[in-house]
Amino acid sequence: MLPLEACNIFLRVSENVFGFQLLRKDSHGTVLFDCLDVGGFVFSDQLLQISSLLPSNYIYGLGEHTGRLLRRTDWNQYTFWNRDDIPYEDKNIYGTHPFYMALEDTGAAHGVYFRNTHAMEVILQPTPAMTFRALGGFMEIYILYYTYYIVGIAFLF
Repeated sequence: MLPLEACNIFLRVSENVFGFQLLRKDSHGTVLFDCLDVGGFVFSDQLLQISSLLPSNYIYGLGEHTGRLLRRTDWNQYTFWNRDDIPYEDKNIYGTHPFYMALEDTGAAHGVYFRNTHAMEVILQPTPAMTFRALGGFMEIYILYYTYYIVGIAFLF
């Protein structure tokens, strides 16, 4: 694993509240993950919740659902609870894949994977922002960061 400096990534941590920002070290300073400026972090026995600002409204992925790969950021909720049923538009089906790919305004992209073994949901908001919730367990956040535009080398943090 490479240190953040080698990947042109900057990590900002608050001394006052729990949270962090992960930013690109480029002329745009694109925010990859920001849980300082929205909602913070909730941790209890039966609820984990973290919110983050998104770099744009172009969010792809989030589970195994039927419908478009581009997700709408107008207060849409995506549930991660596996079920074996007839596929319906924008409903969860066989697998749980809490991963999204965000296309940034600069043309670069990055992905975020939330690892948790409990029932989960993601709410996409028009800010653009997202809120990730899990009904307990642990939370691991992996950020897949592309260093080049279009096709490139990916580093997993």
